[in-house]
Amino acid sequence: MGALLVTGGAGLLTALAAMGLAGAAVGRSLPPWQGAAAGPEFAWGWQLPVAVALTSAATVAWLLPRAARPPVAAVGLAATALAVPVAWAAPWPAVVAVDLATGAVLLAAAVARRTVRGRPC
Repeated sequence: MGALLVTGGAGLLTALAAMGLAGAAVGRSLPPWQGAAAGPEFAWGWQLPVAVALTSAATVAWLLPRAARPPVAAVGLAATALAVPVAWAAPWPAVVAVDLATGAVLLAAAVARRTVRGRPC
């Protein structure tokens, strides 16, 4: 239980940091007809997506029951995709490409749900 609280707290902090930086990217791109400049380059930027991915993977792989794993894995993948453009000064087309690829993977995973004991999940 303690490990779940620690990874949940770390995951929440890293996911909030990723979402805050993603919101800043949206703010840079307003008004939409002017486009957006590349984001800032952080010295620690590469650490954020790695921390989000490892935290969500540890939570899904070892700490949660089997029924709770798919939704937490999907949220972890989405949060990692939001954190990836922080790793470098990403222009807005790269951010859109990462988000579209992640959305396609999540959609394919949702559509390709397996059946359990002869009935749909």
